[in-house]
Order: sequence, then C-alpha cells, then structure tokens
Amino acid sequence: MLLAGLTIAFAAYAIIRWVRVVQEDGWKDRGTNALRATVWTGLTLLAANTVITGATSSGGGGSGQSMTRAVLDAPGGQALVFALGLVLFGVALQQVRKGTDGGLTDELATLGLEERHAARWLGRVGYIGRALAYGAVTGFVMHAAWTHDASGAVGGLDHALGEFQQRPYGQALLLAVTLGFAAFGLFRLVEARYSQDVT
Repeated sequence: MLLAGLTIAFAAYAIIRWVRVVQEDGWKDRGTNALRATVWTGLTLLAANTVITGATSSGGGGSGQSMTRAVLDAPGGQALVFALGLVLFGVALQQVRKGTDGGLTDELATLGLEERHAARWLGRVGYIGRALAYGAVTGFVMHAAWTHDASGAVGGLDHALGEFQQRPYGQALLLAVTLGFAAFGLFRLVEARYSQDVT
C-alpha cells in the first residue's frame, strides 16, 4: 500500500514536470524540467511495475547486472559508464552546493526569522545527506567503469549502502544518510506548505 501511494506521488510529480516543460519560456528551464520529468516518469513506471508484479530489489539484480555488463561490453561502453559516474558526481556536488546555503529557503518569505533559520538547517543537513548518497552510488559506478566489472554497479543506492554497511565506517555513513533523508523530507514538507514553487 505504501509503494502504491509512492507510485501515485511519483506520477503526480512527473506530470507537474511535464507541464512545466510546456509552460517555461527558456530552453534551459525546459531542458531541466524535461530531464526531471523523464527521471520521475521512469521511477513511476518502476514503482508501478513492482506493485503489479510484486518484484523485489533482490529479484532485479540479475537484469541490472546484465544491462550494465552489456553497456560495458559495447564499443565505448566503459567511457559511457564512466561518464554516468561523472554525472552522478556532478549531482552530488550540486547537492553540496545547495546544502551550503540551506537549499531553497529564500523562497520561504512567509516564515519568521527563527523558522527560516530552522528550515535552512534542515535544508543543509538534507542536501548533505543526499550528497553522501549520490557519492556512494558514484563510487560503485566509477569502480565498475574502471575495473570493467558490472557486478559493482548493480543495485543502486540500496546496494551501495549495503556494501558500505560492511565497512568499519559503514554505520556512521548510514546514520548520516538516514538523518539527511529525514531532514530533507521535513524540509520539503516545509517548502510544500510555504513556498510558491518547489523544484
């Protein structure tokens, strides 16, 4: 039931992004919204397929590994996977940049000074937590490209955090990412309530 609710939420956000593609005037904004819309449409389809078929992440590892290996074995595939790692690394850096100024709190004009300060810290912790998560996935994707080993890139965030859990510093990393995600969720709830535009 929770996953079904998430599927509906993903679909709603994807629709908003596609509407923005049409509404925006500048090509840069249209491109950004189109990229987000594509990502969230993919997440919607993935979640919907999981709800319908009852598939679990453990059951999808083989196909994901095969897909990654097929890309690596294709002409220029290693460079393509490496480029994906660079993109993920860039996303991680973007999350860090947003975290330094507390995210989008400049739009929360209706909040008082203390509330804005609290929201800014929620944004900082949340974006840094997301940066750690993207960084974890980036590491495994880069390793797959460097070693030409598809098994290291399978599973996405859950796989990356599961692997890190086995390391001496794994528990601390998982705690930081968990607190970051929780803070980011609260921050987005504040935005949804008070901001004119949540991106």
